[in-house]
Amino acid sequence: MIKTTRNKIIVLAAMAAALCLAFHNVVFAEGRAVLTVNSSGENRYKSVRLTPKIYNNSHISLYDILITDENGENRPYFIHSSFQTVNDATSEYPLELVNAYVKDNASYFDYKAEMRENEDIAATSVEFTSPDSNFAKNVEALGGYDGVHWEYIQNDQLYKVNSSEKMSITFDDVQRYVYYRFKLLYNAENISFSEASLLYREKNVENIFFVESFDPAFKVRQGDGRTYIDIYGLKNLRLADVNILTENMFKRDVESSLGTVKTLYNLSLNGESYSDATLTFDHDLSTDDVFTLTIYDGDDSPIDINGVTVRYYADEIIFDGSESARYMISFGDPDASEPPEYDIKSYKDEILKGGVDALVMDERAVDAAIERMADVTEEKKRDYTIVFNIVILAAAASLGAVIVSKLRKKNV
Repeated sequence: MIKTTRNKIIVLAAMAAALCLAFHNVVFAEGRAVLTVNSSGENRYKSVRLTPKIYNNSHISLYDILITDENGENRPYFIHSSFQTVNDATSEYPLELVNAYVKDNASYFDYKAEMRENEDIAATSVEFTSPDSNFAKNVEALGGYDGVHWEYIQNDQLYKVNSSEKMSITFDDVQRYVYYRFKLLYNAENISFSEASLLYREKNVENIFFVESFDPAFKVRQGDGRTYIDIYGLKNLRLADVNILTENMFKRDVESSLGTVKTLYNLSLNGESYSDATLTFDHDLSTDDVFTLTIYDGDDSPIDINGVTVRYYADEIIFDGSESARYMISFGDPDASEPPEYDIKSYKDEILKGGVDALVMDERAVDAAIERMADVTEEKKRDYTIVFNIVILAAAASLGAVIVSKLRKKNV
């Protein structure tokens, strides 16, 4: 009899726990912010740049962002964070012929590079001009710094045959010699050069990141010889720098909650002004709701903080926006654990080569979406609390009824 009662109690408790868990999942699964963006422009693909408040209320890896059209269909997208620029750097150093002679069936051409003031020679290739044609010659290249001692560089071939021509040598490594010797083997035709030049060519590929700035809310605290600046709205942002605005003169160490330490200053001495009040970061991720700067004042009076400016690295979401007049962007699902898999990212380079229309996101719409998400979440929490209390009361009443029933039977 006692065993049966215990079993009933366990079953009822399990049912109550299951109901509570189910209601908990319902609350947070519906806690998403949704905002509408109007489509515009002539291009098929559209971009929307994410704002700080979207980062603050999204998954740290942006897994929870979804784009849907007017029919409620998900639209594939990819995240775009930077673009590349390619710059060709070219320098030319004319070569002056200082000696030419023939020895052992080979022709020797010794050159001196034209030096520039305050610049060292750096060459990736050498180019020749020849009045001759219909030849193919093996060439040995040597280099030196005094025109007397030579070091081997490499072998190559020069030729001008019919419509084919190769009158340059690309060095395996960057060469920095002042003197160059070129040895043409078996030059019975007396092939010569009218001009020669060293060239330096380099492709510089640079990633240009999207950087945005804003003036966040902050609060200043003082104590223990320190000033604390609590900055709000930096959660999930990849930081570029944080600038302190003040008119006071100071020179003090400043530390961020990410561990970055730097001596900042704002000085005006002898008619000259010197200022560096910016703490720099290298894409460092801020993960807390409050980001704090600590100014070590020591025995000096605290400085007056007039404002704070933050620059951060932003992302764009790019999607096919040709099939609807408006799109819904949702975010803020804490249960998102994996990024969506769309094949659009496999051909994003081709998309970026064409035009992409930048859509405008109204910050007021972002605020309204976040407020609605907070209201829905709070309402669901209240509903959950009521249901939870009802379940507990029902379970307690059932258990009480079982116990009373057993006692009555025992007394009878």
